Amino acid sequence: MSSQFGHAQHAAALRQAQEHAEAGRLAEAEAIYRVLVAITPRFHPAFSAYGLFAIRAGRLAQAAELFEEALSLAPNEVLYCLNYGEACRRLGRFAEAVEVGTRACGLAPNDIDAHFNLALACSDANLSVRVEAIYQKVLELLEPAIAAGTATAAMWERRAFVLQRLGRLEEARRSHEQAMKLEPAASAPDYA
Repeated sequence: MSSQFGHAQHAAALRQAQEHAEAGRLAEAEAIYRVLVAITPRFHPAFSAYGLFAIRAGRLAQAAELFEEALSLAPNEVLYCLNYGEACRRLGRFAEAVEVGTRACGLAPNDIDAHFNLALACSDANLSVRVEAIYQKVLELLEPAIAAGTATAAMWERRAFVLQRLGRLEEARRSHEQAMKLEPAASAPDYA
């Protein structure tokens, strides 16, 4: 690959790396990711995709660096905020996770994942005062899909998790039952 590639060629190489990764050809995928980030230092999708690859490989610190770079190149990309924040949270860098989670919520005030991830980060950072309000916001954002009957199993599970964290165990149990109706393979959490 040369630095003369255009955006279409970068995107094609990125797709090729992702296909290699999905097929289990990890060395080939990583080689492409490395070349892409080296020769296209402003192509933020490559940094993000390589970050996801690094997370799957169990290299959280590397993933955080890659997500941080992607975010520096595209500061309004909510997905990059979510991924960077989650990597920071898993690394125990809770203040950073809360900061970037707050940023994600500001960029996408109606994004369920942004609020959910922020609540997890606040919980890990022992910011319990904020957690309850954020969990309430997650429930508020889930409500239209629940009321319309269009909620996915993942949405019902997210609702069950939040309700459990709020101590509303019977509602959590019922939400999980709804998730299991949609996706019978879902495992039953402990609502005791």
